[in-house]
Amino acid sequence: MGKDLRNLKVGLKPETESKAILLLNWYRKNKRQLPWRDQDNAYLTLVSEIMLQQTRVEAVKPIFSRFVKRFSGFESLAMAQESEVLAYWQGLGYYRRAKNLHQCAKKIVNMAKIPRTKDQWIQLPGIGDYTASAIASLAFHEPVFVLDGNVIRIATRIFAIKGDPTKRQIRQVIQNKVSEELFYPNFSADSNQAMMELGALICLPKNPLCGSCPLESVCVAKFSQRIAEFPEVKLRSQKIEISLNLYLFRDVDNRPVLGKPWRGYQKDYLFPVWIESAPTPKYNYAGHFRHAITNYSITAHVYFEDVSVIKQYQELLGPKSTLLLKALHKAVIYSAP
Repeated sequence: MGKDLRNLKVGLKPETESKAILLLNWYRKNKRQLPWRDQDNAYLTLVSEIMLQQTRVEAVKPIFSRFVKRFSGFESLAMAQESEVLAYWQGLGYYRRAKNLHQCAKKIVNMAKIPRTKDQWIQLPGIGDYTASAIASLAFHEPVFVLDGNVIRIATRIFAIKGDPTKRQIRQVIQNKVSEELFYPNFSADSNQAMMELGALICLPKNPLCGSCPLESVCVAKFSQRIAEFPEVKLRSQKIEISLNLYLFRDVDNRPVLGKPWRGYQKDYLFPVWIESAPTPKYNYAGHFRHAITNYSITAHVYFEDVSVIKQYQELLGPKSTLLLKALHKAVIYSAP
């Protein structure tokens, strides 16, 4: 698997073969050592791919290691209580992913055998086209390519593909080009990871490291000095500015009071009480912080009852929302001697 492939012939056109082999050779010399990589293990691949959705690699690594140490396989995960699964997921956010992963494990242990193909994986909870392709390719070497944001960015630049990549027609052009010229089906796992790795390390959204790119000499965007034009990105609407007052206090039974989920958040999280109106002055004011979610830019002001209530909130079981974690952090800093 680690040998140089420049002289390997598998029936592709020479000009097509050259791009794919350049990518493969670059990847095998420069790939990062990641705990889920080169395992050919469906469970580890599934867990890592679900965790990596909307989350940076460096944030995933320690939580992945902790998670698979506790839940070592499909059966171990399927037998666990949902509350424990969510506890070991803490720090990644988007807890719906953890719930879907848990449900996947339950379904798989009741199957006659572990799914192998993209078409089989896509039937499971929370598994879309990209994740199904990744698992089938990385764990079972099915010759299917994956198309994530990294691969789209590479393809639009190398081939100077104009147009919005979210549009079906443009997406099809990108898929055709990747399939014909960048993907190496005989080495599908490494080929897919090579494209994703190039996008993650070299072909960056801003200030790409073109001098280190194995495809620099065949990149149309680089040759024409138009890298910044690709991919075409839709202009984002301006975020709505909003002010929240967050409160940390106890009820009559001396228990921390929790609020309802703030709009834009999932209900799985624990929230402080939030009010979009004038603050209640009887509590300590710990300061404010900025937070962004979906279409909102939030200025959150933190009020808390006393020092001891902070620990009570910290000890609450269940996934804490970012608003709660940041509010606690503000209160801790304010209370520090």
